[in-house]
Amino acid sequence: MGNGFSFALSSVFFMKFHIDVMGVSPGAIGAMMLLAKVMDAFTDIGMGQIVDRTPPTKDGKFLPWIRRVSGTVVLASLLLYSVWFKDASMTLKDVCM
Repeated sequence: MGNGFSFALSSVFFMKFHIDVMGVSPGAIGAMMLLAKVMDAFTDIGMGQIVDRTPPTKDGKFLPWIRRVSGTVVLASLLLYSVWFKDASMTLKDVCM
């Protein structure tokens, strides 16, 4: 539920925040979101294969992976909405976005 909420929040407020607060052009955000969706198509399949090939533990197949990557999701969410990048160069904004 927390992971789903994190991604829903990102999709709802991502563009508005980066256009109005960070000053990134809508075209750059649109291109980045398109690239992210294309990459997601492949990484979802790859992660599904990894989980399917992992032998189940006492916690099941999925819970160990959720625990392993939860820190990465938190860090990515923090970087998505970090206002301290506001006055940085556009290159740094694009990299951290």
